[in-house]
Amino acid sequence: MKIYLSGKMTGLKPRQIKKNFKRAEEKILMTFGNASIMNPAVTYHMSSTKEFSYLDWLKIDFAMIDACDAVFLLPNWVDSEGAKKEIVYAFSHNKKVFYPSFNGLFYKECDEFTKDIVLKETKKSLKKIADDKEDQLLEETARKILGF
Repeated sequence: MKIYLSGKMTGLKPRQIKKNFKRAEEKILMTFGNASIMNPAVTYHMSSTKEFSYLDWLKIDFAMIDACDAVFLLPNWVDSEGAKKEIVYAFSHNKKVFYPSFNGLFYKECDEFTKDIVLKETKKSLKKIADDKEDQLLEETARKILGF
């Protein structure tokens, strides 16, 4: 299985980002055994350049999700607007989405019930995206998930 990791990066120190994403990789390998992991944290050091906008990075993240079978949420996904956008994108492109269990020791796939919970958590972000006319891709994705 090809897996994309999704979690909070903005506002964290590079050392903490690396630690969080590495820990997620280890848990995924413990849970699923052999997996190919697409870790966006390896490109984080490049985000300091002013030549790439936030939208550029989202498009890169979406391309990475396209190449994967599933998206795995880090425990801090709730605190990340970018991760919420990645979740919306993943759901709208029929990707499997996995979330950490309550105790954080393993991952579970989102069923319809948990998908509804995850989408309710992202609703504020979705409305913000749907109102944003700057990027057609994000707007269409948000509208598709929200159903309008």
